[in-house]
Amino acid sequence: MCFSLFLKAQVPYSFTWQTRHGNYSYVSVAKNQQIQGPCGVFAAIAAIEAVSQIYYNNGQYNLLDLSEAYVYNDNSQNGCPGMGCESAPAEDVLDFANSIGLIENSCFVFPDTITTCLENCSGYCGYPSQRIFIPDTSSYRIYPTTDAQLKEAILNYGPIIMMPNTSNGCALHRSDPNCNFPHTILLIGWYGSQWHMKDSWPDSAYINYRDYSVFSYNPYFFRVYPVNPHNSNDSIRCYGSQSNYFTREEKAVDIDGDGFYNWGFDSYPKPNDCPGPDKMDFNDNLKDYIYWDGSNVLPTPTISGTTGHVCPSGSTFTLNNVPSGFSCSWYISKNAYCFSSPTSGSGNSATIYANSSCIGKEAEITFTISHNGTASYSQSFYANCPREDLMSYSVLDSYGGTPPKYGDTYYLCPYTTYYIYFTENDPNCSVSNLTWDLPYGWTEYYHYSNYVAINTNENPDGFLEIQGYTTCSPSTLVTMMSPYFGAAECGDFFYAYPNPSNDYVDIDIDKNKLGAESISFDAEFILSIIDKAGMIKYKTEFKGFPYRIDISKLPDGLYFINIVYKSKSSSIRIIIKR
Repeated sequence: MCFSLFLKAQVPYSFTWQTRHGNYSYVSVAKNQQIQGPCGVFAAIAAIEAVSQIYYNNGQYNLLDLSEAYVYNDNSQNGCPGMGCESAPAEDVLDFANSIGLIENSCFVFPDTITTCLENCSGYCGYPSQRIFIPDTSSYRIYPTTDAQLKEAILNYGPIIMMPNTSNGCALHRSDPNCNFPHTILLIGWYGSQWHMKDSWPDSAYINYRDYSVFSYNPYFFRVYPVNPHNSNDSIRCYGSQSNYFTREEKAVDIDGDGFYNWGFDSYPKPNDCPGPDKMDFNDNLKDYIYWDGSNVLPTPTISGTTGHVCPSGSTFTLNNVPSGFSCSWYISKNAYCFSSPTSGSGNSATIYANSSCIGKEAEITFTISHNGTASYSQSFYANCPREDLMSYSVLDSYGGTPPKYGDTYYLCPYTTYYIYFTENDPNCSVSNLTWDLPYGWTEYYHYSNYVAINTNENPDGFLEIQGYTTCSPSTLVTMMSPYFGAAECGDFFYAYPNPSNDYVDIDIDKNKLGAESISFDAEFILSIIDKAGMIKYKTEFKGFPYRIDISKLPDGLYFINIVYKSKSSSIRIIIKR
């Protein structure tokens, strides 16, 4: 089998299957193989465990733990399975996993002490609850000839088994570099020129980085196929009680939120129900990059364009870094009514125009890329300016006090003077030449800068339009806010609102008269509701303002609210209307 990788770009500077997706680890701990001899078994089984976990995307919990003892034992002994002890090269172990299958380590544990060969099979459970098989391929060997090709093989195929074809293979291991026999290990990644190794050396098994000149030892390389390249129905599989582990459905995860999922190997079809494109995220812990198709490294698509405001003159948004072969479309995904047509289209660039009548509304544009599945990217901005959330208004009466307010509505008294202030704090916008379109029946005394002085006359309610010229509309007068004012029924010292009322009415005090009339805000007040026939329908004592009265049980009609405090009293007329 020829080595068929084609380098499309330089491989990443570092990579390891141990922490490919941040919190994920597809490589189980290194095991102590106790003696020299079974390194090929340990390395091959470690590769099968890792490739299974990568292919089925089980990289967090319940990692596979397969039995090396089931393979490496003296099968001439009664009751001992396996392939013998004297010769256990990695490729033979892979053949064994294909034809006979592997079992869980808990069924046949490698002993803590062993001299030359495992002969005592008394620990073998005999009837394993599951058996794991790998696909039937003509050969497991691959033929990289450079460090770059070997790194790309690790990227595309998973951990690679390496068996030096020299007598001094122990140079792989830090504790005994001078032995005179080969030693097989598992390559799981790299950092620059250092290789990330999983080594089952006796009494000092480890996973670590080592500076090592791989090709100076004329090594053989072997891979585990998750799927038979000649028969897609032949994949790593499990028969038995634990076969639910070997399923790929609903295993796709997008940890970094870049729209691409970490569903295993990019060279195999994505799982069922995976919502993203059919190109896998190389490292789902890096939001800035989506790596797919081996070593072809791509940055995550990002939107360029304003995060401030879009004016009627228009602004352009562009989705950058769209992968080759992907189709792209866009639409305004929030408050599209604020913009002129078109509000959707194809391609990775969109120029949109705000309607001059829509001021400060938050909007959003969404680009979608498609390649047998979709990923979407959104950016917020504002239609015109100032921003709606950075505009406000406030009201003061002639005493400098604030009239009662419920929610966003101020409740005003008739025949009363008020000062209404407009404030905007949008750093990307300027407002000039304010005008005030008053509710019917109001009188404007004067306006200056950002406020207007008015008298409500007999009509204290209605909509006020605050208008002006903005950065987006330097020559067109636009309405920036249209606050509504409600009518309060005002006595000598108290307000009642809303009026008309339905289920409740709030009573508040004119705080400007507290000091002048020696009224204590926290004093006890007596309140009565009297109908137009003079009958008391409700009576209570209360403290604190505002005070809410439940009037849901009173029929519609005209009522009077009498409030008494010491020698002072007020009478407020309200209407209940549903």
